[in-house]
Amino acid sequence: VMIELLHLVLHRWPQAVVQLFGAPNQRAVADAIMAALPDASGRLQDHVGNALPEMLAMFHSLSALLVGNTGPSHLAAAMGLPQVSLAISQSLSLTRWAPWTTQAQVLRRAPGCEIICRPPVCADAPQRCQVELAPERVLSALEAVLAQPQRFEDVGHYLVSLLKQNFVVASPHADVIQQLGSWGWQAVLAETKTPS
Repeated sequence: VMIELLHLVLHRWPQAVVQLFGAPNQRAVADAIMAALPDASGRLQDHVGNALPEMLAMFHSLSALLVGNTGPSHLAAAMGLPQVSLAISQSLSLTRWAPWTTQAQVLRRAPGCEIICRPPVCADAPQRCQVELAPERVLSALEAVLAQPQRFEDVGHYLVSLLKQNFVVASPHADVIQQLGSWGWQAVLAETKTPS
């Protein structure tokens, strides 16, 4: 499925350079992709196994990212990088785990499979569900995110919004609580304990 999709991407955007990212344990997959697309030499670059900081630095040169619903998806969202995120598991809550950005299309296969997508119940779920995401559908989603105006957002702004939604700040100072509340933080007055 991935090789067919890469054929479509390289044909649709003749000037595009596709960069492969992944963890070191995905080396065999990257080698298979590179071997299956020998005519794409120079337009297909292998960065699988690079460290996370190197990958993030390369994100700034990308026009869009095709990614599984994993950590790099959320980091790309923090940077404002348009993306197509593949939510393979039907049991995944998109409300909770989809990337927090307006510049993403999250694709999931059509509903209807009655198997819970978690090993050991469905050990072949990722492969089966990926096959059901047609390359043409993924290509259409890529076209849609590329048509949006691109912007790189401040990572700090994204992280602060995550913190505001998920944490409560405690302070013994009422004026601090009031100020944090005016900025949208959840804040509570904490008791001060004097040392004995």
